[in-house]
Amino acid sequence: MHVPAHAELELLSDIQLGRALVHHQYMLELPAGYFQHPNTGDASQAVTVVAKATLKIKGFVYLLADIIGPATRLQENLAELHVPIRSGNTPRTKHPYTIRNHLNAVFAHPQTLADIGVGTDKSNDLDHFAK
Repeated sequence: MHVPAHAELELLSDIQLGRALVHHQYMLELPAGYFQHPNTGDASQAVTVVAKATLKIKGFVYLLADIIGPATRLQENLAELHVPIRSGNTPRTKHPYTIRNHLNAVFAHPQTLADIGVGTDKSNDLDHFAK
């Protein structure tokens, strides 16, 4: 399924957005809070991830991302992160840290996939890398 670069983010379903990010192997730097260490509970470190797959659990869509940085996370064999695409309305799905929230914060409310570097010449560069 091809989603054009001019596709409006607001009109894309969660699965469409996730698949577009996976297709382009989109890289993001997720700030502290997105990743909580499973052994220590520490969520104070930012992580760099690359989109790997989408996962739908009980109608809720998650982006599966490989952690590619920082190096300490790789050394600890912490290789995968599940990040919800959006927040739900129930206590179990009301996630404060989502892909849509992150994109809105980093790119000042982007309108299209092209605004975040997907489907453009920049999609192969690190220019869209969230800072």
